[in-house]
Amino acid sequence: MIRLVLFLALMLPAAVQAGPWPREAGRTFLSLSGERNRADSSYASAYAEYGLTPRTTLGMELGRADQAETSAIL
Repeated sequence: MIRLVLFLALMLPAAVQAGPWPREAGRTFLSLSGERNRADSSYASAYAEYGLTPRTTLGMELGRADQAETSAIL
């Protein structure tokens, strides 16, 4: 049991390391989302990524609520 705990403790730092996840050059990812609640208010959004180079990804998010609230992130 001690060996298992020691092994997991040593592997944990390697398992949780994260970094950028670039999109391949010339490849695109698109996601559309919408929601509506019981009060008939709604929100719609679009998210897109485009691989400019092997190490550079351009991302964009647009959102709009029916209360005329708009958000944009590039």
